Amino acid sequence: MHFTMLITFASEKGGVGKTTTAVHAAAYLADLGHDVAFFAGDGRRSTIEWLEAARPDIPHLATTDLDYATEVVDKMNEAGITMVADAPPGLGPIPLLLLSRSARVIVPTAPGLLDLAETHRTFAAFCKALGPDQQHRAGDFIAFVNRFEKGNRNHEETAGVLAHWGVRTAKTHVCYRRPVNNAPMLRATVFDATDRFGKEAAAELRELFTETFPKELTRPVTHETTDDHDQQQKQAA
Repeated sequence: MHFTMLITFASEKGGVGKTTTAVHAAAYLADLGHDVAFFAGDGRRSTIEWLEAARPDIPHLATTDLDYATEVVDKMNEAGITMVADAPPGLGPIPLLLLSRSARVIVPTAPGLLDLAETHRTFAAFCKALGPDQQHRAGDFIAFVNRFEKGNRNHEETAGVLAHWGVRTAKTHVCYRRPVNNAPMLRATVFDATDRFGKEAAAELRELFTETFPKELTRPVTHETTDDHDQQQKQAA
């Protein structure tokens, strides 16, 4: 079983920009008009405090309780609410729950052998969680190269190794940018930035999400108002 409304950001290793990207993903979807909720699987209050300050319009939950997490994921899916999940590092019960239920698993990978190995292990866990009848969904696991230094071509080498291992890799690479890294401390997202560097970072993240998310989630949503509904009723009559 997979849940079409669940997008999980995962990594066995911390410090690769997983949480920062996940919070921006939730903001991106909310800006498009989607009903979206955020799930912090490691229970950290710091992430929730950032989200509360930057995007108080996005409902959120932080828990490390597996049964409660399972219940919430099920209810969000039944309600048609898109959930962005920030999985805790490692392959414990909650990461495995999220891996098995997601429409997309997106993994930031910094250039380097350790990060490559961790991404490959996460990919193997995802394929195992799918089961033998769902292996055609291996392409729903997408890695992207994150926090590479401009002028350094190691991001291309990293992407090449991942592709050789059969891991779907985004064409969009995200370079190291201070506005993104400073966003949690500023209690904001780069989508609110007015300076050139912040706008460049925002454009790069939008490009990443447009490429990696299911297409139905990358289109703006128009919510029908009461006046619109009344007008349609009159026309139908």
